[in-house]
Amino acid sequence: MADATEVMDNFTAVAACIDETRDNAVTHEGSPNAGEIAVFEGATGITGGDLTGDVTTSGGTATSLTATGVTPGTYTNATITVDEKGRVTFADSGALGGGGGGGGSALATKYTVVTPGDNFIDVKLDADDGYAYRVLVKGTNDADTRIYFRISSDNGQTFFDGAGNYKSYDLGASSAIDISGRRTVDSGRNTIIAFTLAGLNVTTTEKFALVGEIFSVDTGIGNIIRNVGGHNNDLPAGDFNAFRIYTSAGTMDGFAVYVERVY
Repeated sequence: MADATEVMDNFTAVAACIDETRDNAVTHEGSPNAGEIAVFEGATGITGGDLTGDVTTSGGTATSLTATGVTPGTYTNATITVDEKGRVTFADSGALGGGGGGGGSALATKYTVVTPGDNFIDVKLDADDGYAYRVLVKGTNDADTRIYFRISSDNGQTFFDGAGNYKSYDLGASSAIDISGRRTVDSGRNTIIAFTLAGLNVTTTEKFALVGEIFSVDTGIGNIIRNVGGHNNDLPAGDFNAFRIYTSAGTMDGFAVYVERVY
């Protein structure tokens, strides 16, 4: 018959083993919400929680990536920053039409009316540093009209207006440059106007210039094939940054303006 002391020692050993097992057992802590994942709390506790870091959860079954702060959208000739995990953390549009070296680029940015029925199309340029742009205006007008060019004084918020701000190619005073060759373009005609627009290292009292050609149709003379051009009087520094193409009648719904930075 076993010694009573030995039996008690065995009972004590079993009890100690049970206590140790209980102490080391992984048990639930707290009151998790539906959809939370299991997260260790200390060495032996499990509770409901969320993932943090690059991938996060928020108490539901969906899992999402942490926002990088980059605005969703399409970027033209973009400058992109990628972090060590391959995520885009910065994006910004570059020069219109691709910029690049003296040879220019085959790419151009297309602009149309913002709101149907507008009689103008606005184009935002890079901050000027003597850049030059190739501009193509192409479309079909819905009224007999002339087509004009006007440059902005505050990055497209407003545009220069009033006699004396501009000189057209014939040096007559005007609030805008007539790029339709001083002719009325007939309604329904397909019109192409192509010109180069350059800021001459714009600082106070210096100029911008444009030179180009128009092809269209006028009832009185048939085809319009003429040069266009003009320069600005004393453009304030830093204001060569946006321009407007607009009509004197009808809308520009049927037009597009293509802009490419040459250098």
